Amino acid sequence: MKYSINATDALVLRSSLDAAALLRDVGNGLVFVASDLRLLQAAQAEGLTTFNPETDSQKQIDLLI
Repeated sequence: MKYSINATDALVLRSSLDAAALLRDVGNGLVFVASDLRLLQAAQAEGLTTFNPETDSQKQIDLLI
């Protein structure tokens, strides 16, 4: 097991990685939004830009988008 996340979170992460790759191909990016710390850590480890609405500020999301 690569990450300690449940099956649903793994599906969300895989789908987000696929979407991010497609968006990169056309010059866009993806911000992965979640509040589950294990899921956020897995997304960051896979190279996704992340945002946690429980701890990150509006200013941080403004800088990302």
